[in-house]
Amino acid sequence: MVDHFMTLLNHLNLDKFFIVGHDCGMKPASRIALYEPERTLGLVLLSAAYMPPSIFDLDQAIANSAAYCGYDALGYWKFFDSDDASTIIEYSLESFIDLVYASNTTLFKTEFSPTGKMRQ
Repeated sequence: MVDHFMTLLNHLNLDKFFIVGHDCGMKPASRIALYEPERTLGLVLLSAAYMPPSIFDLDQAIANSAAYCGYDALGYWKFFDSDDASTIIEYSLESFIDLVYASNTTLFKTEFSPTGKMRQ
């Protein structure tokens, strides 16, 4: 994700910048500041605790969240991490939006969150 941000900032010809990260955006924001200190003018982190750089194990995070929540709460991360997720979402945009913003919130547990369901 940091590489994507840096590609965008380079495309915009932004040599120096302030970074603001909120919640899940805190990790990539802090990584940009760590990897590009000469270009970072400042860093603001909101609603998240600092976590030192480490290797993230998605399968372990999914297992931990399932144990904690009682269901596969993070399985959709595997879909979002796949190379073809944006193409699939774009092709099925209306269905994707209907699912993400469903009025029936139990669909999150059964149709959105479980590993493999977003791909269906």
